[in-house]
Amino acid sequence: MIKMDFKQDHKYIDLGRVNLSNKEHLPFFALRTFLYGINFGLLGAMTNAFLHISFFGNFTLFLGQLFVLFCLVTKGLNAAIITVIFTSVSAAIYANDPYLVVIFSLEMIVVHVLMRKGFFLFQSAMSYWLLIGIPLLLVLHALTSFASAEELFINGVTRAINGLIIVSVVAIGSWFLPSDYTYRKYVSKPPKLASLIFSLCMLTVTLPAMVIALFFIYQSTGHNEQNIARNLKSVAEQTTTMIDVEFARHINGLNTVANYLETHPNAESQTLLDAIYNNYPLFTSVIITNKDGIVTKASPNMYSQMLNNLNSPNVRDRDYFKQTKNTMEPFVSEAFIGRGFGNNLILSLSVPMSVNGNFNGIVQGAIKLDEFSDYNESSRPEDIQFIMSDKNGRILSKSNDLYYPILSNFDYEVHIDPLIRQLDVMKFQQETFIYAQAEAANEWQITVLSSPKTVTSMIVNYFFVFVVGIFVVLLGFALVAKALSRKITKPLVDITEHFPDKEFHPQIIKESHVSSEMVKLTRKLIDSHEVMSNFQEQLSEQVNNKTKQLKQLNRELYSIAQKDSLTQLLNRAGFNRLALTSYRNCIRNSIKMSLILIDIDHFKNINDTHGHPFGDKCIIAVAKVIQKYCKRDTDIIGRYGGEEFIIMIVGGEIEEHTQRIELIKNEIQNLRFKNNKEVSSMTISAGVCSLDNNFSIDYEDVLELADNQLYLSKRGGRNKISVVSK
Repeated sequence: MIKMDFKQDHKYIDLGRVNLSNKEHLPFFALRTFLYGINFGLLGAMTNAFLHISFFGNFTLFLGQLFVLFCLVTKGLNAAIITVIFTSVSAAIYANDPYLVVIFSLEMIVVHVLMRKGFFLFQSAMSYWLLIGIPLLLVLHALTSFASAEELFINGVTRAINGLIIVSVVAIGSWFLPSDYTYRKYVSKPPKLASLIFSLCMLTVTLPAMVIALFFIYQSTGHNEQNIARNLKSVAEQTTTMIDVEFARHINGLNTVANYLETHPNAESQTLLDAIYNNYPLFTSVIITNKDGIVTKASPNMYSQMLNNLNSPNVRDRDYFKQTKNTMEPFVSEAFIGRGFGNNLILSLSVPMSVNGNFNGIVQGAIKLDEFSDYNESSRPEDIQFIMSDKNGRILSKSNDLYYPILSNFDYEVHIDPLIRQLDVMKFQQETFIYAQAEAANEWQITVLSSPKTVTSMIVNYFFVFVVGIFVVLLGFALVAKALSRKITKPLVDITEHFPDKEFHPQIIKESHVSSEMVKLTRKLIDSHEVMSNFQEQLSEQVNNKTKQLKQLNRELYSIAQKDSLTQLLNRAGFNRLALTSYRNCIRNSIKMSLILIDIDHFKNINDTHGHPFGDKCIIAVAKVIQKYCKRDTDIIGRYGGEEFIIMIVGGEIEEHTQRIELIKNEIQNLRFKNNKEVSSMTISAGVCSLDNNFSIDYEDVLELADNQLYLSKRGGRNKISVVSK
């Protein structure tokens, strides 16, 4: 009787499904399907337009996808496509990202296909975003935009998070829907128990975990931005205060001289100027003029001596003289080009001198802008740059690692970074900075700059940890689901009929005492695992061996590519690579250096007379002598051509460089070679280009100068060293 009732109920359900399936075969644009999709599409579009959640600058969580997935679960793909057109277009318009139409529409199709194959909604959406959605979105943006790697990463992750949160909410809601309201094609076969447990675990644990983790990421990044903003503002204000205080101190020093000379007209003014110059580090020169603007005294001593040779230098046409004379007040000039004592870019600090209340001249101190930059550089953190601009927006001082000309216009643009919420961002000469500003005296503006990576790298790290954490959670719950389903289905499932069973392991019976069928299943799994482990070990060993061979081959190829096989010195390419790096360091830090080209005299005659093997011995001998006198870590030696060698000597004094080359020349001249009882000797010629003061020359120019000097040595009779110093 019970069996008969079950068959009747089952038959009734089948009839219901047949009726529903007949309805599902309606045309795509059937009125009911069309209206259903339109209604949900309008609701989703309005939700995306008015109820979106801003997240990390320009990145937004769109909740309108709730209606798309709900429409998919209840009415199938036809209605969902109509809905997704409305919702994805509204999201694309708001986010200014047309690819969202493609990504969201493709999501519906892939989820529909996977659910037809028996996957749960959450599993289908997660598979789509991990395998298709994120990679496709990153590729589309990477090919069509100039976004940074951090921005691309966050964009892809936030879109995936958006999709997983939405699908989790819809999946939870679908569990409470009556079965008659769900699309029948998605429930044609009963799910596997492991999949059911896995999906429930994901929905009840992963969704809250994602929301809580996102909240803490949002809070942490916000606090980090606030700390960075406070730090930048503090550095800007400290720099402003330091500059104001230092300028006031230097002006007070000039006032001290002026006041002292007013009360002691017969005092030794040169001594006072020398004291001001020595005790106030910003001043590169200090002068005293009479009331007509004629310079009467100057410091340091080199300018004092120049003053004796100049014909009464006069500064009465300078603004700093005229302004100081007219106002009888200290005056800080704008930047200008000096004269008389050099044509450097300078600032002027000047104070008036008076006798009985009448103007009697000025005391003026000059500050070189490049040295002023060095002074400011010493007082800032390493990861922060600065720019000081005047009231006209011209750059007066800057960090040394900012390659902007002094007195160029500081014309920056306010920039919006999609990953930064609370910091000011600018774009200047194709570079992006976060910044803070403070105003100093004289309407000067101090701008401190830092790389946006101080913010974006932390956001990327947080999201990376977030992604890894979610992956670990998914993996953990997958293992739990597998264990639970295995435990529950032990007495119910007979899976041993399709597997050979020859013998039993004692441990199998102990672990799977529920039934004999479970013993056979466990045995099969263990055997399969052992086979896979053995295969993996063999494969890993083969890969390691091949990797070692490849690394050894790479090392040999690298050595061949960088070194000369005869002398084991660097070849031309290897030398240029190391020398260029060292040269840039010398230019950046003003380190003295010399580049030397050495050529064996009459080497062709040596080869023609004694043969190439003998010539090779000569080349090796020269290489050894050079290595003998160039042993320092900073010395770079290379064989530049057939009989030509090149040396870069860094640091020390230029005279010492030349002495070492002289020792090399003399020792090579004293070498004796035997060939068939014939004793031979040889000499070398050398061209030396040394950088002593001028560090603005390109590496190629230095090489050309050294080559010219080598040419002079050759023309001068050979066995000579020609030197040029810059």
